[in-house]
Amino acid sequence: MRIAHFCDSHAGRPDGVSRSAALTVALLRAAGHTVDFYQPGPFWSFRPAPGHVRSLPVPGRQVRLASPWPRCRPADLVHAHTTGPLGMAGFRMAARWKVPLIVTWHTDLLAYADIYPEVPIGAAWCAAQLRLRWSLREYLELAQPGAARQRRLAALGQGMFARATAAIAPSAKTAAGFSVFGPGPEICVLPTPVGSLRSSVVHTPTPLEPCVATSEPDRTVGVSDPSPDAVRVPHIGAHDAANRPQRSCTALHIAQSGQHDADDKPQRPSTAAHNAQNRPHDAGDESERPTFADGVAQTGSVGAARGSGRPSRAGGVILSVGRVTAEKNPELLLRAFALLLDEKPEARLVLLGVRLGRANLLRRLATLGLSRSVDVVPPVPHADVAAFFSAADVLAFCSTSDTQSLVLAEAEAHGLPAVVADPGLADRPGGGPPRFTCGAGPRELAAALRRMLDDSALRTRVIHNGLQATAAYPPSVYLERLVDLYRRHLS
Repeated sequence: MRIAHFCDSHAGRPDGVSRSAALTVALLRAAGHTVDFYQPGPFWSFRPAPGHVRSLPVPGRQVRLASPWPRCRPADLVHAHTTGPLGMAGFRMAARWKVPLIVTWHTDLLAYADIYPEVPIGAAWCAAQLRLRWSLREYLELAQPGAARQRRLAALGQGMFARATAAIAPSAKTAAGFSVFGPGPEICVLPTPVGSLRSSVVHTPTPLEPCVATSEPDRTVGVSDPSPDAVRVPHIGAHDAANRPQRSCTALHIAQSGQHDADDKPQRPSTAAHNAQNRPHDAGDESERPTFADGVAQTGSVGAARGSGRPSRAGGVILSVGRVTAEKNPELLLRAFALLLDEKPEARLVLLGVRLGRANLLRRLATLGLSRSVDVVPPVPHADVAAFFSAADVLAFCSTSDTQSLVLAEAEAHGLPAVVADPGLADRPGGGPPRFTCGAGPRELAAALRRMLDDSALRTRVIHNGLQATAAYPPSVYLERLVDLYRRHLS
């Protein structure tokens, strides 16, 4: 069986769509299937990689615009992961080859349309590619925010679904949202499984004796001469979730080694040293202090396990992973964290993956008086995200527009409890008890974060449920269900 996959997210882009598509292709190839994977590549190369389509970077965005006319070899089935130029090429190829078309609905276009201007523009282009025969008035509705635009986007979704053989929804929430498109193809709820993360070998935690609290201040690392081109992150090797190294190397050290200025330039050594001097240092044994080795912060002491349900430091470290653009609801997180600081002044918030909107974010932090309690870290290689999971006590997830959010499943696989401000994502891919959710309001989120940090029984239960769900939904289950879907429609 030859399968053609089309994806508008280029390789290495820090988003769930790129990772989901790449993992799907890798699993299919490992199982012996022939897969052609078309995705944006360099505009020009001596030896272009197979499937890479010429593309141009969009200024100011981590997006590449690929040619909508790739050279493709005929396939037995087409799987489109996006609805950009390459995704629409998949629609055209399926019609030309007269083969089944499977569409994975990774992005809620209706939620993104009022935030990103390229969504309505792309929708107009998609309607023309699908030959929906809209009138000029109907095209112009895409330029009108509100009900008119939503109605036109729903009509576009109906046109896409009319041409698809089956639609994959990565969550039950997304499947329920398909109702606005009316009757359509078979809907298959098939979440993307967790791929490999460095340092993500985990097992079900065993309760340990709680550690004895000490009066020592939190240990920090002073960075005297950081590498200007590297983002240093804490690294903990393969570990058991119940026997984690003590995470005294936390957000403070991440910030000192990775924080950049508003222009996204590397921090100067003198600035990093100044920041380090203005943070509390431990006066204890130097041998117990985390050190940098090969640009990676490490710690040699072994103490409390996350499985014991105790936060790693006074106040706790809250981690958020992803963009801080409007659809991710960063304002909710900042306001909730400001409320949390009233009761936990030593708490810290780490915002990982910030590139777009960084200057606005820093100004907002200053306005809210959070600059000294929040660490802003640019995107890091996906393999290094595991180190940030190890350094945190809870993951805060505030977006209400995500169709699945791989970061939730990855955090659970790593033994990091999460607070989710979207009850629609309460169901875990592996089943079992629902995730710990709350309302999408600052007070509700602050109360939920406070409870997750203070209630050791709740933390232990949430960690255990997350690990159990991860074990119940390995990539092999996802692959089996996907191939079964393919074969059903091929026959």
